[in-house]
Amino acid sequence: MGRGQPFHTGNLAAVLAAARGKGAAPPILAFDVETTGTHLYTGAKIFAYALATKRCLTYVGKPSKKVFKRLIKDYVLVMHNAKFDLAAVERFLGKHIAESIRFHDTRAQSHIVDNRHKTHGLAALCWSLCQWPTELDKKVNSFARHGDYSVVPKDLMDEYQRHDVARTMFLHRLFWPRIQSSKYKKAYERELAVIVPTMRMEEKGIMVRRKATKRLIDSLHKDVIKATEELRAIAGRPVNVNSPGDVASLLYDEIGLPILQRTEISGQPSTGKHVLLELRDKYAHPAVERVLEIRSKLKGIVQLEKYLELSAADGFIHPSINPIGATTGREACSNPNLQNVARTDTARAPYPIPARKCFRPRPGHIFLFIDYAGIELRLITHYAKDKRMKHLIMTADPHAFAAEIFYKPSKRSADPQIRKGYVRAGRPKRLRDSAKNAVYAICYGGGAKTVAETLGITVEEAAKAKAEFVKLFPGIGRISREVAETVWHQGRVETAFGRPIRLSGEESYKALNALIQGTAADIIKMAQVNLHKYLQKATGGEVFQILPIHDEIVFEVPRKRLKDLPDILKGIEQCMVDMPNLSVPLEIDIEYSTTSWEDKKPWDM
Repeated sequence: MGRGQPFHTGNLAAVLAAARGKGAAPPILAFDVETTGTHLYTGAKIFAYALATKRCLTYVGKPSKKVFKRLIKDYVLVMHNAKFDLAAVERFLGKHIAESIRFHDTRAQSHIVDNRHKTHGLAALCWSLCQWPTELDKKVNSFARHGDYSVVPKDLMDEYQRHDVARTMFLHRLFWPRIQSSKYKKAYERELAVIVPTMRMEEKGIMVRRKATKRLIDSLHKDVIKATEELRAIAGRPVNVNSPGDVASLLYDEIGLPILQRTEISGQPSTGKHVLLELRDKYAHPAVERVLEIRSKLKGIVQLEKYLELSAADGFIHPSINPIGATTGREACSNPNLQNVARTDTARAPYPIPARKCFRPRPGHIFLFIDYAGIELRLITHYAKDKRMKHLIMTADPHAFAAEIFYKPSKRSADPQIRKGYVRAGRPKRLRDSAKNAVYAICYGGGAKTVAETLGITVEEAAKAKAEFVKLFPGIGRISREVAETVWHQGRVETAFGRPIRLSGEESYKALNALIQGTAADIIKMAQVNLHKYLQKATGGEVFQILPIHDEIVFEVPRKRLKDLPDILKGIEQCMVDMPNLSVPLEIDIEYSTTSWEDKKPWDM
């Protein structure tokens, strides 16, 4: 099959029989569903499905409980984005079936075979691999609205479905032999294993405090109106803060503030957030302050209104969690992005929006927030094989220790506030945080200038501090270079759990970051799979996961199970930290909330 080779049209009986064939191997079918939208938990439904055999005999039909049950029982199904297709079938059948079905996911296969594909979307991927024509996709998309393909003319839609399911089989026949015969099979199997826990998290969703969200939106609107009037009084005219040209004219031409940066494409004076923050810090002009406030709060209003829109059906948001949302294998979240909910303690947020206050545990439950403590430095230390850093991580605070090195003597600081604030016995948080950033700068290959800027000391002092640190921790000092060299020679790095991350030689400077991010992605996915099984067995599913956030997992716990929580937490901890491939042990931090996501408090195990 290649370059959009014509497929054959068959009836259902012929397709099922052809898939079975005469061999002993499990019969396999490509399977694809079409829905009336992309939001399955707010009303979208299946209106058609398609099948294809290995020899590209295809069938398109209307959803049928009888047929779906037969497919689930007797066939291995190949899908592109299996999470969506399986969830759609479950919604149609009214019961869970993903735990028992045998399936493949060609999108996951694409990531494992080559994470560098420009896109892992079905049509674009097939075009890039074999120039499978995409004209039909453009015709169909011209009819479809908001993901609803049921409005597309039937003849056109039937042909499109046959193409889609044939492309899915083509990808499986291309990718699966390569994965099956390689050492990356386990990495692929892990990607399949995390699909079911992800489906269950999406299905559970997170509850929105709708009245509180509306009150917050109203408050932000009032703030925007007031700040807009103040900006108009300062400028002597109306100002459109969403127009870079209008803001630039006000700040640079009328007020006379210096131009700190120009945009790359047009060369016009920049009014981006980071430029406005620098202008605010240096010149403290009220016009800059008001522009920052209005932009921040308008953006917050849009974000909060989206929460209300998406939770309108049942009071819950059911986000789309992509198990492979980045080239490193890291998860992503959309509709909405709950991995990036605004928080009030965000550094350099000029006017933080307390968006996490919009979310609450469902009635009779509390939130648990469990994240990996210091996982980035632990993973760097694992790959660096630095025994001294490993010992320090296990016995003390490595960043406080680094502050002792970097700010010894305290005169080393060029920043008088840092110098004044340094107290050896107390090790102020500001110094520790700066030292932490400097440690990572060194880990990732930063030079003396970068370390100096991070610590607020001179370049000469930073060079000495860095040399002293690297002398104590030589593995940390050379790990970035070693991983970059691996990319130059092999074109990839591999995580401790066997995930291949391919990079070009020109991208070798990204190698360590990709390796650490990919390893952390492996860890949290394996944890989710372990936790799903454990919580089903130990609590009957009464305690459950609802959201992964990079190195953190959010849970909900019924209040009636709080008496059992100490024992449950021991099981959760084991699921999350028992990663024998690592030489540096993992640890977790636990927080909880009885009211909202914003109001987290430490939990003492």
